[in-house]
Amino acid sequence: MSERQFDGYWFVTIQPLPRIDERVPLNDLLPRISGSRVMLRGWDYPHVDDNTRFLDGAIENSTDWREYHERWRFTTSGFFAHRWRMREDGIQERVGTLDFINAIWSMTEVFVFASRLFGSDQTVDQLTVSLELDGLRDRRLTSRPDYWINVRHLPTEESFRREVTLTRPALLADPLETPARWSQALFHVMGAPGFTEETIRPHQQRLLERRFA
Repeated sequence: MSERQFDGYWFVTIQPLPRIDERVPLNDLLPRISGSRVMLRGWDYPHVDDNTRFLDGAIENSTDWREYHERWRFTTSGFFAHRWRMREDGIQERVGTLDFINAIWSMTEVFVFASRLFGSDQTVDQLTVSLELDGLRDRRLTSRPDYWINVRHLPTEESFRREVTLTRPALLADPLETPARWSQALFHVMGAPGFTEETIRPHQQRLLERRFA
């Protein structure tokens, strides 16, 4: 029997509503992304560097370095799409795992970024955020040595999908609420039902306060 091959990816979209084709001027696309990205740990979300390409009505950036394999696009309508490989699969000794803290932080970064990207944009009434993780089947939820989590079984589902539409004021009021709920649901699918929003929230605060020790 051949060894299980893992190929896990995150895919996120952010759609501001109502839909306006020319919401963000072409010359403002890169400054808007650069000024909104989340830089709370070693790798910014989304990652912005000199590889940014200028397209018809959009900008796009891709990275292929070490465990970082990702691509994002931002259009003049404000639509944002980002796909990246699970970074655990880019580290030989961690292939086929998902670190629960990294998962919480990644989901949190998405919503903090969305709140920064459109928080002061008066043309936006609501935001639809979708998230998909592929490559979950048989993937093991892991933690640092100083944490212990009870994983009862490996996931049998290949994908985890969520979508929410929030008003701009609701997103600004608490960008941590939805990613906390989604993290709990993800861990439940991955055989670790012991997580609650109350146990997840402190890890979100650690990220915001940059407490990594």
